[in-house]
Amino acid sequence: MRVMFIVVALAGLLGVVRTGEARPWYPWCARDLAGRDIDCSFVSHGQCMATVSGVSGFCMQNPAPPPPAPPRRSRRQPN
Repeated sequence: MRVMFIVVALAGLLGVVRTGEARPWYPWCARDLAGRDIDCSFVSHGQCMATVSGVSGFCMQNPAPPPPAPPRRSRRQPN
């Protein structure tokens, strides 16, 4: 039991320590009717609606702006 806890804790720390990795951004979010429990992990409105169907929720566009695009590398032609 302790070993499993340590492994999970270390995996979590590794995820926090890594920098420079872009987190995915999704354009649609699901919320419950009270406006809590936001889940922004949907690529389409239909996918979000299928998830909240029957659980008294709604879908909205992600209020967070998308991450900036990575800088473009210029390709130099060899002489």
